[in-house]
Amino acid sequence: MAAETKLREMIVGSLNKARSKIRSYTGLYASDAVVSDALAACDEVLQWIDIKEEFKEARLAVQTACDQLARAATDRRSHEGGAVISKRRDDALEAIDQFQTRVFSRGTTSMKAQHMGLGDRGSRI
Repeated sequence: MAAETKLREMIVGSLNKARSKIRSYTGLYASDAVVSDALAACDEVLQWIDIKEEFKEARLAVQTACDQLARAATDRRSHEGGAVISKRRDDALEAIDQFQTRVFSRGTTSMKAQHMGLGDRGSRI
């Protein structure tokens, strides 16, 4: 059971990095890459679990929400800019939360995770 706990901690840690990037995203700096950072976190998680179609859909939802956040941040000149950015940030965080929920409710350990000592392949996360 300790291996599955470690895997869960790694998943939460990866997704928390994405959450942190989303919370701090302003779009003011060229080095801000909220979409690629969030997708990198999702991809890191996906390497540890057997892929199911619903995870691809959840990843796409994260991408869409982060794209919308990035667009809102670059179009902040309107008087509603701050409110729109805040809403889009909340949407992106919700997409990450939904991704995590799906992984924990339907995920099974991948061969790579098994080789890393994070549980037996096919076991529930």
